Amino acid sequence: MPTSAPTMTISVVIPAYNEETLIGDTLAAIGKQTRPADEILVINADSTDKTAAIAESHHAKVLTVPKKTIGYSRQVGLTEAKGDVVVFTDADTLPPADWLSKIENYLARPGVIGVFGGYRFYDGPPLFVWFTNAMVPFLNTLLHYLGLTMATGQNMAFYKKEALAAGGFPVDYKISEDIEMARRLKTSGKILYLQ
Repeated sequence: MPTSAPTMTISVVIPAYNEETLIGDTLAAIGKQTRPADEILVINADSTDKTAAIAESHHAKVLTVPKKTIGYSRQVGLTEAKGDVVVFTDADTLPPADWLSKIENYLARPGVIGVFGGYRFYDGPPLFVWFTNAMVPFLNTLLHYLGLTMATGQNMAFYKKEALAAGGFPVDYKISEDIEMARRLKTSGKILYLQ
């Protein structure tokens, strides 16, 4: 199992379907990381808008696949990524500048094969935004320490080799493919909650 951060290569994978209004901002945020990605891969689920062209204009590699499930798109990203570590986010997410650096530091710890973290909403119904931003991080932390890892696809990373050995993402899942991936990984090593 890799444990040396200096030799770690990181691929960022972004599943996308008709995300032309948002994916440019996501890719710009990934381009401003203090620890740059070694590869950015957009899994374009046969979008009918300008998603692919916008991704290519941000120097991302685009793979167009049939529109199936999110589990299918994530699995294609996992298998096609070139990095030792595969990091997942969504096409409407704005990761902070130290996101990849933190992931790299966590994955360099002995025995750790994966990490996941939270997220925040900046718009939407006020009660929903409050609950998600104030309560979900607390609940996810509590559940993680109780043994139930509620991984989120917009903020998760793991070693590719271990993820494939654990079975990868369930390609038939329309939701919760990220939670199932974390469950599978936990049989092989430690999963940490990214603070």
